[in-house]
Amino acid sequence: MSSVVVISPDELAKLIDAAVKKALDGASVRRSDSWISIKATGLPPTTIRKLIKKGTIRAAKVGRELRVNAEDVHNYLVSASEAKADPEPEVIEAADTFEAARARARARRSA
Repeated sequence: MSSVVVISPDELAKLIDAAVKKALDGASVRRSDSWISIKATGLPPTTIRKLIKKGTIRAAKVGRELRVNAEDVHNYLVSASEAKADPEPEVIEAADTFEAARARARARRSA
């Protein structure tokens, strides 16, 4: 035999709120779940498309807009800035000034 329980709308709202809070307690939004538009990256669209093609950055199409993973873009920018850091200066030991100047010029050309 089934029974019917009658509650007020306020009590129902409280029950629903409690159930939703309980369900969302374990779920947290991770940074890797944030997706941004290509324009929001600040990088040229061609660069973004090349990175997507190489697999460096994950992408998803939302409607007509292409979105990229914000954490992937951040990781790419960090790695790119570390790669551009100035290398340690090369120590050149040459007997005369002419040879030292030639060595410095070759080092500049190769950098």
